[in-house]
Amino acid sequence: MDSSEQRRQRVLELLTDSGYESVQALSKVLGVSEMTVRRDLDHLEAKGLIRRTHGGAVSEMYSQIELDYRIRQKHNARAKRQIASAAVGMIQDGEVIYLDAGTTVLAMAPLLIGRKALTIVTPSIPLATELAEAPGIETILLGGQMRRDLRAVVGHIAEECLASFRLDKAFLGAAGFDLKRGLTRASAGEIPLKKLAARLAQQVIVLADQTKLNKSGILYFLPPPQVHCLITDGDGRAAIHVFDRDAILRAAAGSDSP
Repeated sequence: MDSSEQRRQRVLELLTDSGYESVQALSKVLGVSEMTVRRDLDHLEAKGLIRRTHGGAVSEMYSQIELDYRIRQKHNARAKRQIASAAVGMIQDGEVIYLDAGTTVLAMAPLLIGRKALTIVTPSIPLATELAEAPGIETILLGGQMRRDLRAVVGHIAEECLASFRLDKAFLGAAGFDLKRGLTRASAGEIPLKKLAARLAQQVIVLADQTKLNKSGILYFLPPPQVHCLITDGDGRAAIHVFDRDAILRAAAGSDSP
């Protein structure tokens, strides 16, 4: 097998494992130019083994729903890891924590392993799976209707289950955060569970990267006064901005801006 064949086989392995990879990421892993990667992807697509996307490629082994979720996981991955690290730093041992469905909150899961006496309540199946065997963490997966695109449960069964808990903190994700009107979501089915978690929690912490700030939406479900803390990424690689409720309200009034 020549070097190009070995490299293309490696590309297939990477795509089979992750579902999606960008040209830039493949270039770094393989140690070749982005032009070489594009030629390899064109070759593999011509054989029907992959499908090219804008800026990358996806494996033909996955359904579109699975691929969409995996692509969301990789989008702004560095920012998500930074935000997740700051969020985990706010959690105290012994607390009861609600972790929302969504890829930014999911990035918190591996950082929680090793913590003690935590109770995690979540509708997220990937998050519950990752924490299922973590010592010192009791993980409670809510019941309800399965949403394949979210990898999470929704609906009245999930809401009834959540209503029985006392929550110290709720970590919520959102499609956008309009500083005037609050959190937005594209799907109405997710909103009741998010709103209930916010009502039950002593503190509501929103995780949103910079691309989601001041982003309007179709459905608004949580106004700025109900958010205690916003964690977002900054301009630098390690920059994180944490805004408390007063800063959020000042921003909403137009006297400040994240």
